[in-house]
Amino acid sequence: MTPTRFVILCLGRTGSTHLQSMLDFHSQARCHGEIFGDGKPPTFARSGERNPRTYLDRMLAADGERAIGFKLPVNSIRLTPAAAEIITSDTEIAAIRLSRRDRLAQFVSRRMMAATGVSQSIFGDYGETTVRIEPGECIAGLPCETTCAAGS
Repeated sequence: MTPTRFVILCLGRTGSTHLQSMLDFHSQARCHGEIFGDGKPPTFARSGERNPRTYLDRMLAADGERAIGFKLPVNSIRLTPAAAEIITSDTEIAAIRLSRRDRLAQFVSRRMMAATGVSQSIFGDYGETTVRIEPGECIAGLPCETTCAAGS
């Protein structure tokens, strides 16, 4: 049986690491992290491989799983633009577009991460840390689809 291959497309602070860990915990699935990022291995940048397609095929090679995939946040696409070209041209890779409905919570989450260095709940918590967010700064940091209707 050929496994379902998938990619989680996301922005930061959307819960993609949580989704990745839940999928990876499943006995019939494997979900790699940001394989086209510059973080913790395995990553394309640290693999020594020159061809991103060859690297992706190796990472998505099945070992009995029914589904296998990886995360592809925007910052990884900026680092390895060929990754976006591969997934848009490969009809065998299903895309999961992950977003966070509460854009304000996403904005605050980014600020808390910047203030504490805690990027994921598995790495600790924010403790008693607070951040101050000015309304104009918040509006400027939110995507237009959230703020344009309010400003009209």
